[in-house]
Amino acid sequence: YELNGSSSVEFRPSGFQATLHLPVATLDKSSIVDAPITVSDDSEPVAVLDSAKNGVVLILEDNFMIATDMVAELEEIGFTALEVCASAEIALEFLESATPSMALLDINLGQGRTSEDVATELVGRGVPFAFVTGYGDTLSMPPHLSNIPALTKPVSQTVLRECVTRLIGSIE
Repeated sequence: YELNGSSSVEFRPSGFQATLHLPVATLDKSSIVDAPITVSDDSEPVAVLDSAKNGVVLILEDNFMIATDMVAELEEIGFTALEVCASAEIALEFLESATPSMALLDINLGQGRTSEDVATELVGRGVPFAFVTGYGDTLSMPPHLSNIPALTKPVSQTVLRECVTRLIGSIE
């Protein structure tokens, strides 16, 4: 997840099969000894599911456990179409083909990267969103994003429900 890869698991009658996809840039080529690398372009594009009630919720979070917790909380609230992205680049790629109904963005994506470009794109589209941060009050927002709500990690279901209600209205 944090390497911008993907995985799938299948339980077949013949046995367990797992498929892992990692960007070539993440591989340490010096540790590969006579091991073939198969780069496959046959993977199907991720289908963007539409929920009749809520639409797609974009979650931009670089930490797998925090992303998993947010997905579980949103599913518990009743959301069914969630697009989870581990980097701003992946989120911007998603936005090339879809517009979410709302989004939750981790502002600090590590290694000096932020979600500012994604936030700016969402503002331009009129998509409601909130930042999620582990930095609390020390978070410095660019002026054009200073009015965006910021939730402090970990986000409880109660706080998340209140935020979603403010962003898109009643969720009952």
